[in-house]
Amino acid sequence: MSSLTSYKRYYFGRYLVVLLVTLLCSGCGVDHPQHRLDSIVIEVTADEFNWYFRYPGPDGVLGTGDDRHSMQDLFLPDNSKVDLKLNSNDYVYMFSLPELGMREIAVPGLSFELQFTTQDEQILDLMGDQMCGFAHESLIGKVYVRNQDDGYYDW
Repeated sequence: MSSLTSYKRYYFGRYLVVLLVTLLCSGCGVDHPQHRLDSIVIEVTADEFNWYFRYPGPDGVLGTGDDRHSMQDLFLPDNSKVDLKLNSNDYVYMFSLPELGMREIAVPGLSFELQFTTQDEQILDLMGDQMCGFAHESLIGKVYVRNQDDGYYDW
């Protein structure tokens, strides 16, 4: 009976080794972080009193099928050069980041840019104005500068 027991131990041990190798190679339970961004280009479009943001997806190219989107709130990676491309589909808007002392206009048919470098994690105010004399709360949002190693890609 001892030879049967050693036979079972041998195959059980081999089974465990194969199972562990398979799990480790498949990445089961392992969080694969995305690469760090040194710079990012984001398209900002004003339309019907809202801000729409389009970000490059995992391929890193803006304007492809894997692009990500948000509305009203802007998400930026920490410690990166940012290039915001501002456009408008309907009216003239003002895009402002007061804490950074930055303002730029968005005009139908024209493209304007805001360029700056983010620092560490922080939350900034995004102030927008349609310049018609009425307040549009949907043009006011937040800018979330998020840590790339812990949370930027989770929004």
